[in-house]
Amino acid sequence: MPRFLLATQTFIDFARSASSPVRTWLAKARRERGLSDLDLAVSITSLVSLERSFQDLERSGRFDAQKRALRLRCEALAQEFRHRGGILPFSDEDLTIWAQIQRLDPALDEEGFVFAISITRRLGLLARPEPIHTQLYPLGLLIEDPYAP
Repeated sequence: MPRFLLATQTFIDFARSASSPVRTWLAKARRERGLSDLDLAVSITSLVSLERSFQDLERSGRFDAQKRALRLRCEALAQEFRHRGGILPFSDEDLTIWAQIQRLDPALDEEGFVFAISITRRLGLLARPEPIHTQLYPLGLLIEDPYAP
């Protein structure tokens, strides 16, 4: 059972580099807290949003070799999550929380789904703290900043 959900940008940064702050956080959490890869999950909505972004870049002609390489790394990381059952679907309960999030900030469409999944499943969200998070704490959002030194 996962303990943490990666925000979409955190997933991208995790895939981007073996020396990313997110991977550094995970290495430290493994040593100090006994975390494993099984403790991490990603939302299907993050993966759909990410693929849509890559397709938009492709259609616009701004899909260069660097973005292509990042897409391949994201796909490989998504496959690792898939193999260990770490891709979380969106549920009816998540939809209820998402509707509350939408009333707070209608602009939080896709990332709002990620927040909802984190809240309903009581998973810590691995993300950089953002001002909107303070409005979501009363709903049960728990943030852990893997970018903090």
